[in-house]
Amino acid sequence: MYISGKNIDSGSMESTQVSFVLKKPQLVIQVPQTIEAKEDTEATIVFKNTTQLVLTQAEIAVEGSGLLAPQTIDISSPIKPGDEVKKTVVLHPRKPYYWGRELIATFTSKQIVDIETSADIKVIRQNKDNDSDSD
Repeated sequence: MYISGKNIDSGSMESTQVSFVLKKPQLVIQVPQTIEAKEDTEATIVFKNTTQLVLTQAEIAVEGSGLLAPQTIDISSPIKPGDEVKKTVVLHPRKPYYWGRELIATFTSKQIVDIETSADIKVIRQNKDNDSDSD
């Protein structure tokens, strides 16, 4: 950031440059790496407020082609510093995908926007023979 201004006492122009990195809180998706087609599977989205701010008007948007319809989860309560929010969504994989699918989550609040994460999920053919008898 570059800051400049005029010194009222001397009338001279002064400037300074400051560099900094804004560290955003993490958003994590907890889901198995491999799931079966046509079997509902839960995924948990976890957000921890590592800032010193109380976050309000928060929501998590979740989408994943072939896994679930896009949805927005409202978080009605303020998220205090140090608080953790966990929200669960149900995935409905329709068919197996050789290259897998991507589940994407985005956290937004009035104070912080666009904290994103994703998880790659392999969708395999449903195992029809769950029992294997071996003598």
